[in-house]
Amino acid sequence: MKQMTSKMRKSIGLLCATALTLGATLAPAEMASAATVSAKQSEIVINGSVLSRPSAFIVHNTTYMPLTAVMQLMAKLQLHNHWNGVSRVWDVTDPQYPANTSTLRLPTVGHLTITVNHNPVVDNVIRLVRKDPRTGQFTTYVPIYYVMQLLKRLSIQNQWNGAAWTVQVGSTTTTASTDTGSVVGTTTGTSSASTSSQTSSSGGNGASSSSGTSSQGSGTSATTPVTTGTAVSVGATATVQGSGSASAAVLPIGTLPPSGLPTLEGQAVPTVTLQNQATSDAVYWQRASEAFFISAQDTSPTASASTQNTRFVTAKPGQMLYLFAYDNSHNITPSQTIWHVNSPDALITTDTVDEWSGGPNNKQQTLAYFTPTKPGIYTIQAQTGDLYSVPIVITVGLSSLQSQPFSLPTQYTGIMPLPTDLSSVAAQSDGAVTYLPYSAQGDWIPVAGTVSGSFANKVKAVTVVLNGATPAQEWDYRLPVDSSGHFGALVESPFTGNVSVSLMKNYLTLMTQSSTNFSYPIDYQVTVSGQTPSAQLQALLPSSAMDYNMSPQFTTVADTLLENSTSLEGAIAAINNYVAGDISYNNAELAPNAQYIFTDALTTWNEQLGVCENMAQLGAALLRSVGIPTQTVGGYANSAWTKPDFKDTNANDAHEWLNVWNGTKWQPFDPTWTAIEDASGLGYGITSEFSTDTTSLAATHAQVADQIATSMSKR
Repeated sequence: MKQMTSKMRKSIGLLCATALTLGATLAPAEMASAATVSAKQSEIVINGSVLSRPSAFIVHNTTYMPLTAVMQLMAKLQLHNHWNGVSRVWDVTDPQYPANTSTLRLPTVGHLTITVNHNPVVDNVIRLVRKDPRTGQFTTYVPIYYVMQLLKRLSIQNQWNGAAWTVQVGSTTTTASTDTGSVVGTTTGTSSASTSSQTSSSGGNGASSSSGTSSQGSGTSATTPVTTGTAVSVGATATVQGSGSASAAVLPIGTLPPSGLPTLEGQAVPTVTLQNQATSDAVYWQRASEAFFISAQDTSPTASASTQNTRFVTAKPGQMLYLFAYDNSHNITPSQTIWHVNSPDALITTDTVDEWSGGPNNKQQTLAYFTPTKPGIYTIQAQTGDLYSVPIVITVGLSSLQSQPFSLPTQYTGIMPLPTDLSSVAAQSDGAVTYLPYSAQGDWIPVAGTVSGSFANKVKAVTVVLNGATPAQEWDYRLPVDSSGHFGALVESPFTGNVSVSLMKNYLTLMTQSSTNFSYPIDYQVTVSGQTPSAQLQALLPSSAMDYNMSPQFTTVADTLLENSTSLEGAIAAINNYVAGDISYNNAELAPNAQYIFTDALTTWNEQLGVCENMAQLGAALLRSVGIPTQTVGGYANSAWTKPDFKDTNANDAHEWLNVWNGTKWQPFDPTWTAIEDASGLGYGITSEFSTDTTSLAATHAQVADQIATSMSKR
């Protein structure tokens, strides 16, 4: 048992931890994988002779071949090829390959690149990292479809029948491959076995999509294994000449995607038909100024104080909303204001009669009336002269919007299912929890156990707390406990070296009750190797506070908002504004001596109540659940400032907001300050003043350096 010091204070604290959707038994052989993954024997045949019989994997009807065997095949074809285990680039050398050929645009996202003569021909290939059934070592597997297309580009005919991969060299007549179709644009493949389609598009921006075909079959093959080489250590490289044996390209669990992550981390976002006929709003964000804003509300500005307000997120088609265009330093007059909306299914009219003023300098504002006719996500921008406002994004008829929910690949979430072939370890127990103290595998740590006795029906989750060598190295994951009392997962460590693993029941309750010291009853040490996750990858991890992987209820909302937005910027704003308009501020926690209650994002979403930490955590959970890296940011904020006060330590100014990765840079969003609230804390309106890096947000928010992207507040 180890005594640990909490890094949080109840009045201003923040908690981050993670979770999983599967439980597991204590017996490693019985721990099932979350993905539909099956191994099968296959053959690689050249001109009728068997070259090797590697074990392949089938995932969602797509065949993945070990890169070791593929490299051996290329060598047999007299093609020099090289695998860089650090950059994850597989390069094939062919002097006859056309120098100016177009880049293949294949239908996957991921983190492996294939090059010919060092020129990329296939980017972002999904790879599978699994233990080779023969060697027991973690090995990289690649979809056979892409390699087949590459061979065709090299004028090498090949076909796959679901069991045997046949390559024909030196003949002009061959049987057509079961994987066919153009590699550019929309492709369709046929197969005598089953096919799978993988589609990639950007978040609703009208980009074209591609579909590729891979095949598997139920045929049988000989079972004699053929050794293809020795394992390459972590981060090493393997080169295979045109002759000789191949070296195995082995990567451990936990290898990371390269720096410069894609806009949507690992996602293939379905394209949906937008009901409001919206067009891309990218130009709205590109031309926006930093000091000209829009607010929107569903209550008339002339309504009495006793008028019952409604949540802004309940806006419906046909409902008139009220817009204000304003600049805190300059007058915005109706006669000089033009309104833009990215859909023909909405009407905006300017009020030229009434005069309105507001803001810190009491400057004139322009009122307009916005009436959408169809469900959808609308982006609105005001213009005066050549000055454009920060856009405001309004969701209308959310429950009627169409979406095709998708899941963030497990390798990006920091949580993966337990392998079925872990080495045996002696079980240990603290009386309430029996657990298996597995060693780390690369930068992934297997965690498994059973909650027993009187706790079995009470404990719904177990929190895994990871502590590294320094106080700043702390992260925590939340694993669900199934109906049998089991829990288990591979969890990724955000830091390397000596790491302590602690298991706790009812972690959030304990954090609420204990603001200083508390005990970790279960604590053991592991050694973590591998690479430290990038800032973007770490900003995708769920947690006990940001528990998107345990909360399909609100991740479906995030899917819908993303798929119905016309740009990534618009999707980020839509999700930020959803939180602002849906969560009422809990004014009771502002009372003197009020106890801060640590809750998870699902609780905040269900209760529609919280303070800044809760709103930021829910926003981060929603954004991360659809692959948008998001950091929580702790610091201080005060609307009376004219420039940020980085020396502020006033507890009343303690605040939390977000940094969101937009594909190019981190941009701040504050869901709490985005909300326009009534006296009860209900958000009946929103503003664009604190969305993106505006002058207002920069002047009023002072972030604390060591409070960015942490799992806990340390103020």
